[in-house]
Amino acid sequence: MLNPIRLMILAASVLMMATLSSLGKTDAQSLSNLRADCARGDAAACNDLGYSLNKGDKGELNYEAARVAFSASCLNGNRLGCYEKGVMQHKARGGAKDLRGARISYNKACDLGLASACSNLGVLYKNGLGGPVDVTKGAELYGKACAGGEHLSCHNLGLMQVAGKAIPENLAGARQNFATGCNGGYGESCYMLGLMQTSGEGGAENAAAGIASFKLACERNHRESCVNAWAGYYMGETVTKDQNTARVLAKKGCDMMDATACGIYGYMQTEGEGGAKDVAAGKASFTQACNLGDQEACSALAADAG
Repeated sequence: MLNPIRLMILAASVLMMATLSSLGKTDAQSLSNLRADCARGDAAACNDLGYSLNKGDKGELNYEAARVAFSASCLNGNRLGCYEKGVMQHKARGGAKDLRGARISYNKACDLGLASACSNLGVLYKNGLGGPVDVTKGAELYGKACAGGEHLSCHNLGLMQVAGKAIPENLAGARQNFATGCNGGYGESCYMLGLMQTSGEGGAENAAAGIASFKLACERNHRESCVNAWAGYYMGETVTKDQNTARVLAKKGCDMMDATACGIYGYMQTEGEGGAKDVAAGKASFTQACNLGDQEACSALAADAG
């Protein structure tokens, strides 16, 4: 006779098998319904079918069929379908790479108001992928994508405006675009904004704002910014001196393998600045800085050994 615990385990196993079987049937039925709706010209159904086949979340992973489904969605005027079709053509997923086709698909999605498609299309035009190079058109598309909330495009346009080679130099416009990119969470835009704020390019000089931008960039994993922000808080010339914050920024840069930041962090650990004194940990940070190419850290280690 089975004991009660074993009976409970057995019952749970049967229930789980039944549930999994039911889920499998439900997923298959769902795909079948999506296929039927797509065949009737339902663009949203075609799009959902493409996503499911592309991810395999309903038990069937089929990139070729996903590409066909997105093509049908696009043909029926769904901008997301056009975008996903473009991505699959661009990345050679579910079929051969087709950069010319990707331009067409992205262009349709962009015309339908999808900012991410405008951004990808801008990359293709700027780099001459799938057709002739047209940097001016690429910049125009970056601007359209930026206005639609694609913050990477704001950054890319800002870089082009700073360089002033393929399009006219526009430092004020670049500074605004970097600010938009930074506000959208893009760390490298915060870094570029900080450089322009501290130098007074494209607008008024504002060193304190520049330090704040460098700090944001560091927090968003732009490693070169960490030392810039550290200098502001450590020196206290344009913002309130704060060695605790300075030490945190140095550690963040070191964690991202910035040699200078590791040397600075090692010094602050050794001297007990901005936190507890820890000579052993400081030596480890100096060693990391040396291994990353900081010759001052190597010299400090050699002097200590001598």
